[in-house]
Amino acid sequence: MLETVTDLLISPPNLGDFNPQSTLTPSGCPIEWTFASHPETLRYTLDLHARQIPEHLRPLMPGLTYCWVHIQKTGSHTRHQLLKLHNWNDPDPLYLEDCVPVLSGFHQVAPATETHYLHQEPTPQSLEMLLQDQHSPHLPAFWNDLRFLSGHPTRTLPRKSPITLVMQQNSIAVQVPASVLFPDEQVARRKVGQWFIHRGYTEAMQHSGLMHTTLGWEFTPTRLVRTVGVTLRNWR
Repeated sequence: MLETVTDLLISPPNLGDFNPQSTLTPSGCPIEWTFASHPETLRYTLDLHARQIPEHLRPLMPGLTYCWVHIQKTGSHTRHQLLKLHNWNDPDPLYLEDCVPVLSGFHQVAPATETHYLHQEPTPQSLEMLLQDQHSPHLPAFWNDLRFLSGHPTRTLPRKSPITLVMQQNSIAVQVPASVLFPDEQVARRKVGQWFIHRGYTEAMQHSGLMHTTLGWEFTPTRLVRTVGVTLRNWR
């Protein structure tokens, strides 16, 4: 499938397979690539027509014409995850007033294994309260990253712009829109290029038609994984 930017440019997909009114990315492109610092897995998310969804996930989407599918490849293993609007009976592990559950992730027809939240009024204090119990060793590196990327000398989160929190059983990810960290794509390329060392990312960003979507930090029990999301600036 669309595992690299080059795949898309050399062999364009059947546009009928994608949502023509996708809200997956800021540009309306129904494809987002995500590069991770560790492990070097291949990740991408597609806003696809139901006919392209793996059969074992189709029972989860009755009545849906399009849905988001997250694909992760590690070696020869491929894992699909269906992302759909959070339902009232889906897990809500945070259950906080200012964290609104918006998406649930499913790897199979079973209870959701992942919950996406919009954190409406993020502050350094509220974020540290969520992370300090299990992930406090990684907090200094996270704040140092944000200082470098945003150019602010103190611990600061984007104001008046929600951030996304992704909860799994043993991890929590913080995702910040690139548009609130950088004034334009040129600055984003320069700053992220200095901060994020990843061969696949460096090769992809040789294409001028890409733009950054999100920067993320995945807090796990053993490490802090940094992620960068990119998409096409213009979609046909």
